[in-house]
Amino acid sequence: MADKAVLVIDMLNDFANLKGKLYCATAKQVIPKIKQVVDAARAHGIPLFYLNDAHEKSDRELQIWGSHAMKGTWEAQVLAELAPQSESEIVEKRWYSGFTDTDLDARLKKLGVRAVYITGMHTNICDRHTSYDAFKSGYDVIVISDATGTFTPEEHKTGLNYLKQMYAAKIVTAEEAAKEFAE
Repeated sequence: MADKAVLVIDMLNDFANLKGKLYCATAKQVIPKIKQVVDAARAHGIPLFYLNDAHEKSDRELQIWGSHAMKGTWEAQVLAELAPQSESEIVEKRWYSGFTDTDLDARLKKLGVRAVYITGMHTNICDRHTSYDAFKSGYDVIVISDATGTFTPEEHKTGLNYLKQMYAAKIVTAEEAAKEFAE
C-alpha cells in the first residue's frame, strides 16, 4: 500500500506541442521537472496516475476552449517524453477535474493513498479543480510548483496562492518532492 501518489495532469500533445490546438509554452518548460518527479516516484514505488483530457463532441468545456484533446486523437496522447509505462494508471477525463465522473477516487483509496502530488497543466484550471476534489475527498494536496504551469507566470503564481489558501496545499519543488518520496 502506498500513502502517496503522483498525478500527472494533461501533459498532452495538444498543450505541449507546437502543433497542438491549445499550445502553452510553459507546458514544454515543465517537462524536465515532471520527468524528475516521475522518475523519483518510479524509483520509490509511488503510484503514477496520468489524468488526461479525452473529450467527446458533446462536452460543455468545448464551448469555452473549442475542440481540443478529443478522445482517440494524437492531441489527447501523453507527450512521448513523459509516456506512461506499464505501472502507470491512466484516467481519461472530460471535465477539468480528474475526479469528476471517473474512478480516480476509488483507485486511490484502494491503494491507501492519503496524499496526492499535483503536476502538469494548468495550475489555475485542471490542477485547481483536481486539487479541490482531492481536498474535498480527504487527501492532502501537495503541488509541485516547478512541475506545474499555465499560460502566464502571473496566472501560475495566483493559482499556487489559491491552492495554498483554499485547500491548505503544500507547495514544494520537484527536488523536494523527490526527497519526500525517499522518506
